[in-house]
Amino acid sequence: MAIGLGPLPLPVRLVQHVAPPIEQEVPPEADDDDAAVRRLDDRVRDTIAGLLAR
Repeated sequence: MAIGLGPLPLPVRLVQHVAPPIEQEVPPEADDDDAAVRRLDDRVRDTIAGLLAR
């Protein structure tokens, strides 16, 4: 059984948490704007860190 983590021994208990979508406040054309990309990156990292802290 492989779930993106490589082979796992069976039986395995795997719990997945799904965060709400992260709204992008900038248009897709702003991908050249380093500050906008950095802000979005920080938001994504903070969201993931919050989920892992649960």
